[in-house]
This record gives sequence, C-alpha cells and structure tokens, in this order.
Amino acid sequence: GKIRMEFEAPVSICELVIVYETPEVNEDWWNVIGGDESYRISGNSYMAAAANALSEMAKLLGKTEDAKKYAEIGKNMVQAMIENAWDPNESFFFEVTAEGYRIIGKESNAYSPWAFGLMPETEEYADAWKYLMDEAYFLAEYGITTVEQGHVHYMQEFCHACLWNGPVWPHTFSLILTGLSEHLRSGSATEVDKDDYYDLLMRYCNCHYESESDTDLVVRENHHPDENQWLAQAPDYNHSTFIDNVLSGLLGIRPTENGLEIDPIVPDDWDYFCVEDVSWHGKNVTVVYDKTGEQYGQGAGFMVALDGKIIFKSDSVEKFEIKN
Repeated sequence: GKIRMEFEAPVSICELVIVYETPEVNEDWWNVIGGDESYRISGNSYMAAAANALSEMAKLLGKTEDAKKYAEIGKNMVQAMIENAWDPNESFFFEVTAEGYRIIGKESNAYSPWAFGLMPETEEYADAWKYLMDEAYFLAEYGITTVEQGHVHYMQEFCHACLWNGPVWPHTFSLILTGLSEHLRSGSATEVDKDDYYDLLMRYCNCHYESESDTDLVVRENHHPDENQWLAQAPDYNHSTFIDNVLSGLLGIRPTENGLEIDPIVPDDWDYFCVEDVSWHGKNVTVVYDKTGEQYGQGAGFMVALDGKIIFKSDSVEKFEIKN
C-alpha cells in the first residue's frame, strides 16, 4: 500500500490491498480489488522499528531528549496496534478500516511486529504462531500465503496479478522468517520450533526458480502458493532478505551492541554445517559444527574461529558471543 507516515496519528493509514467486507458490502470493482483505507500492521511495524532505531542512534550521539522522543513514538505505535488491532479471542492481529470495521480474515503480515522485536514475548502473543504451520491457514507448498486459505476471496483472480489475497510474496515471507527466528530465540515459543524454521526456509528457497524450472534461479513479485510458477512477473524483484535468513536466521550470526552473537537454530539431526570467512569489522568469522570430526577434519564438535584461530569450542551447538 501507499503509506502516509503520520506520527501524530495513533497508527498510520494506508491503502488496503486485501479484500474486506463490512456491514455495507459494496460490490464496486475498486472496493473489491483495492479496499478502503486501513490501519496496516506491516506499515506500522516498519515505522515503530524506525522510531526505535532513531532512538538508539540518538543515544549513541548523546542526544538524550531525541532518544526519549523517538522511543516514546515507537512505544505508542506498538501500543496502538495492540489496542486497536489485536483480538485476544483469536490471538491474532486484524487490520481495521479507518471507519473502525475489522477486516475479515487473517493476513500473514500480522507477524511483522516480531521481525523487529516489537512484541512482548508472553504466552498470549506467542499463541499467534499456531496458525503459521497450519495448512488450513497459511502453510502452502511454496511458502506462506498472504491471507488465510479459508478466506472467501482466497486466490480469486482479477485483471492483474499484484495481489495479496493468497500468493506468496518473497518480501513478506522473508519478514516472517525473521520474525520466527526472533521469536524462537526469545525462549517463549510454544507453537513453533527450529525445525519449522528450516522447513519454511526450504520452501522459501524452492520458490526462487523460474516458473516450471528446477535450475534457473529468479525472484519475481509473487508466487503461486501450490504450483511452481510466478504470478506477478516483475523481474528481479529482489527486496527480500535471502542472505539474512540464512546467516542471521538459521546460523545465528548476529551483530549486537557489544559484539557478534553466534546462536544457530539448525535442526538437531544435522551432523555438520560450516559458514566460512564472514566479514565482521575487518575480521573473518568461521562457524563450524562437525558431529564426528570427519567432515571437515578439524575435530568433533562446535567451533567458532576468528581470523583462522579457534576461540570457542563445545561438544554441541550452543550460543556464543564475540565481544567488541
């Protein structure tokens, strides 16, 4: 949608691109394809995260008042989303129109707040993740559908393919993966686990091919949820975060305020993995796990090396932080 960034409002307003129905259903074409103005979870999450980032930058610059101002903006936007769009009975966010009508159906962009660490990690909100791996809701062969599959307008065809009523969008899918990795590392996840992350990451990878091909790599605008074909054909639509989902998400190589955190969430049945020479502040970081020591010939166990020198070793994969 076209987001109007209005920090004075409790939440931002944008044009909705998923179908909704209100007590006064209007069958006019634009109301079906375009919808009305609504409070959108994704757009508000982006702005709340931006405000929090500005607050942290102001702290580094010693601008205390600016830090407080932007932190308050971020806090208020998250609180407004929870108060206006969170349904405790459904344990999920539902967008509402500017007139106050709730949009029918669950949209997967409701997981956006977790991608930026905005949500309180409590059992109440963790329950939202129970829908993610459910084929009755969001899980499909090639990823996560943009709206739940039981929606009245799920995968309904219109005169163009730039639709959010079911197709898999790599951009949204990558944000969901980021949110899932953050949620898993919070320690409060009950409805999903790291095997689910890897499962989804593979579905994400598998949709990055030209239609009906298993060899020609490509990323376009949106993909059919159950068939090996792109629907919207905009070429090189590369605004998803493939590398981050592998390096930071799966392998857990994550910069922090104090250094570099290594916290993989690989499946327990993996016998080995290695990522070599990741650049960090002019140094090279290598992370290795070799169950038997036979795969890489560097000994058995989990190891972290900095510029070729092993600085941490353990029998099993575990969290480690390199200090600045």
